[in-house]
Amino acid sequence: MKLKIIFFQLIIFSQFLVAQVVKIPDSNFKRELLTKGVDINNNGEIEVSEAKQVKVLYVDRQNISSLVGIEQFTNLEEFGCYYNDIRQLDLNNLTKLKMLYAMNNQLESINIDNCLALKQIYIHNNPNLYVNVDFKNYKNLEEIWVDNTRTPKIDVSNLKHLKQIHAENCRLKELKLDGCKSLESLFLNKNELTTVDFKQLPLINFIGLSYNPVEKVNIKQLKKLVKFNCVDCYGIKQLNTSGCENLEPILW
Repeated sequence: MKLKIIFFQLIIFSQFLVAQVVKIPDSNFKRELLTKGVDINNNGEIEVSEAKQVKVLYVDRQNISSLVGIEQFTNLEEFGCYYNDIRQLDLNNLTKLKMLYAMNNQLESINIDNCLALKQIYIHNNPNLYVNVDFKNYKNLEEIWVDNTRTPKIDVSNLKHLKQIHAENCRLKELKLDGCKSLESLFLNKNELTTVDFKQLPLINFIGLSYNPVEKVNIKQLKKLVKFNCVDCYGIKQLNTSGCENLEPILW
């Protein structure tokens, strides 16, 4: 008799695990997940087993203020939540995430410390967001977009796949680019940079450095460099362009 009871309890427990429901407090977020067809069995809920099947998810422009529940989507590789009202973004469980598009929100904090597979990080146009991300840990990074945030430091040393950095108007004071052999474009206008060294960027073709209090710039021997803009960089007294054989007239 006891064996029958134990067996019955195990069945109930296993059914509970299979049908475990993801808690999603934000009604707009839940509605969009249902609209996207994440609810495979059409019971009006998002179950953990269903969440784990999703690899690509976009919930943009839905007036979402909370993404609580996203932590159960552990197989996500591409996620877009732009043009919402999200303030906190915790994606630390999403270790397979490669593409993140969270721009144009109300972000105040972001946690992507464990998302080391990321290739593209788009978190620009979040003016209240203090970006304290150690970018050099993301070895597969190809693009970083942090325009119009608060990002005083960017260290991307030895990121061999990095091609673009968009970091305009983000109070940037310190930039480390050592070993970024694939970097092609740098958008750094309207910051607080005083010294920048681009000499180790063999593929760089565009540098926007306008409206910085920069005093020292090194662009010598950048053979691929085509455009270099430094409008209102009054601290630059001289600029050595030797070896920049493709450089167009500089915008001062």
